[in-house]
Amino acid sequence: MIRNTFVPVNKLPPEILSRILEYRTCEQDLVEATHVCQYWRSVLISSPSLWSCFRFNRTGHDLNRTSTYLERSKSAPIDVSITITFLADLCMFEHLAPHIARTRSLIIHELHPTHASLLFRSPAPSLQHLEIHSEDEDFVCLPDDFLGQQAPPLRFVKLSGVCPTFETLFPLPNLTEFRLHLPEGASSFRMSALFRFLSDSPLLEKLCIRIPNQTTQDIPMGHVISLESLVELEYTYDSGDRVLPYLKLPRLKHLQVAPSLGSGEVQKLADILPYDVRVLLAGATTMSYNTDAR
Repeated sequence: MIRNTFVPVNKLPPEILSRILEYRTCEQDLVEATHVCQYWRSVLISSPSLWSCFRFNRTGHDLNRTSTYLERSKSAPIDVSITITFLADLCMFEHLAPHIARTRSLIIHELHPTHASLLFRSPAPSLQHLEIHSEDEDFVCLPDDFLGQQAPPLRFVKLSGVCPTFETLFPLPNLTEFRLHLPEGASSFRMSALFRFLSDSPLLEKLCIRIPNQTTQDIPMGHVISLESLVELEYTYDSGDRVLPYLKLPRLKHLQVAPSLGSGEVQKLADILPYDVRVLLAGATTMSYNTDAR
């Protein structure tokens, strides 16, 4: 006969208790769980992975909480989401900068021009996912020494409303998805920087770019780079001759162009492409011309 064995919740093995809290629905659940009993508190505080994912805002509460999370996560990889308010200052970066080496994902919301120079400048040897968003009317230019120009594991990068410089776009050999939404007025950006960056990304599979009118076209005609791994291209453009004529895309399966194009404009777009690129694009499984720019 098999008897059911019941274990009191305050006697659960540490590995099981920690595993259960990994499926929490919100961060408050984890905090409240540390107040259940002394045993739970001891086990949970001693489990670094439970404290490795957190959001950070510029308030006294969040500063204290972030310090606690950073301490309890010990050397575990961390996933950080930062929302910068108007009052944000160097304090948040002072908290997080020493831990950039173990940061696995970094998402920065509402970056302002006055704070761009405070961004992390040390290498990020563990970083795999990076997003930086800004909706400020004055576009944000990333510092040239961002991430110490070293983040080899990066696989996903999204820059929206920010302007990387030539030096900011350093080689990322493991990059598989890159999304660049240049802001209006980013006249300092050079297309040569983008093309040098793309040519140094041999594993790139998905590319989404939005190029405003002011972008300087400094790529010589006839200069073509081959993106051997690219299968998806989303392109929001002001003039079709900014990007497409300079790309060879042997594995392309999906092409999405915005804004909307009439039949005559579709032909005009095709006419500016080198013949071999037209053939490759024509072989794409999907070619959609959107009515709304992305």
